[in-house]
Amino acid sequence: MRTERAALEQPAVARDRAAGWSAPAASEAELPRFFGLARAAFVVFCVAVVLRVMIGDGILNLVERYTSEGGSLIEKIHPAVYVMFLCGFVIYASVGLRFLPQERSEVRALLMLVGFLALIGAINILAGRGSSAGYVIDSYITTLLIGVLLYAMPHSWRETVGFLVIGAIVFNSAFMMVEFGVGRTLVPAALEAAEFRPAGFLGTPLTVGVLNLATAVLIISLPINSFIKAGSVGLLALGILIAGARTAMLATSLVVPISLVLAAWQRRAGMSPGVTMVAILLVAIIAGPLIFIVANELGFLARFQGGYIDDSAQTRIEIYRVFDYVSWREILLGSDLLELKRIVNDKLGIQFIESAIVFFVFDFGLIGFIIFASLFGWLLYVLSRRSHILLPLATLCFLGLALTNNTLATKVPSLFAMLVMLIGVRAVHLRADSGELG
Repeated sequence: MRTERAALEQPAVARDRAAGWSAPAASEAELPRFFGLARAAFVVFCVAVVLRVMIGDGILNLVERYTSEGGSLIEKIHPAVYVMFLCGFVIYASVGLRFLPQERSEVRALLMLVGFLALIGAINILAGRGSSAGYVIDSYITTLLIGVLLYAMPHSWRETVGFLVIGAIVFNSAFMMVEFGVGRTLVPAALEAAEFRPAGFLGTPLTVGVLNLATAVLIISLPINSFIKAGSVGLLALGILIAGARTAMLATSLVVPISLVLAAWQRRAGMSPGVTMVAILLVAIIAGPLIFIVANELGFLARFQGGYIDDSAQTRIEIYRVFDYVSWREILLGSDLLELKRIVNDKLGIQFIESAIVFFVFDFGLIGFIIFASLFGWLLYVLSRRSHILLPLATLCFLGLALTNNTLATKVPSLFAMLVMLIGVRAVHLRADSGELG
């Protein structure tokens, strides 16, 4: 903890000048006295972060109406979020929080998206379409504000939070192996599944696929023990296979081997760009099919027996027919989500809205969706640029897989986990590049 102590105990005047931030903070003489309180609050903050990822709607619905019908807006926000904001206030009151000048673009991107979503939410409420307020606040606004809070913390603290989320996702894959072994899910789920597919604490196999692949790529980029890295990536890949997330399986067979090659190139292992491209092609051609052969021998490819485009995949295509039943005005300016659900259920005979894009177009309107997509894309870009080459790849994997289903339009912890991991892993590489990690 020496690094963060030094960061927090530096002279207040110099720190304010470097950060360009004029908010009041504890004086230099008070910092050592309250550093213990700040560190204790940070420990509680870390616990809340892990609970936000691991305690989903299936468990919360047992004690409150988190995703079920009815209930107040307070119930629609994850309890861990309240704890994180409280801890952030305690840390600020104890030792102060500062943003680094070189990270203003990241903080600005976070706040711009928060401002847009708050504006859209206010417009929807005034128009009588406030049914999505709980999900927008819980999944997006609070997540983005937690991201801002992380950027006000020392790099070493961000690293800790990022590693905790990575560890939680790896642990979930190990827990899924237990579920697979006993032949039933051990964690309550918000919705009854038509078939047994382990997902552990992440709730759905789709969430497992999205987060496991992105996490595996981020782990490959980290300067950690090779055995720990190999074991973690292996567990994450096995979790994807156990969950039966087919698109994630296909992506994993290509992305993980390619990530290994790119990581070696990033370390300047003597490979020229031409050699790197040839190595990537060879690895993709050889390793991809090999992974599938092994997975088939272990019995993990049962969901491919009916072909890739089965009823589940067909549903995600059919959902776009919903636009045939609404006017252009509703498409451009948005419509009530309850009306969307009625059309999907009654007209299309589909139980769930299996597309985040459809959900966003109806909630924000096409115009609002284009603005949202631009701000969201810019945010992911600034969080992954000027760092390790695998951060953009992990971001693309996350976004690509998430857009094949409704992950980004539900209250699963995917976005929160990805945002925290990006900020944490980015901090690791920033410190490594500056020589702080040796």
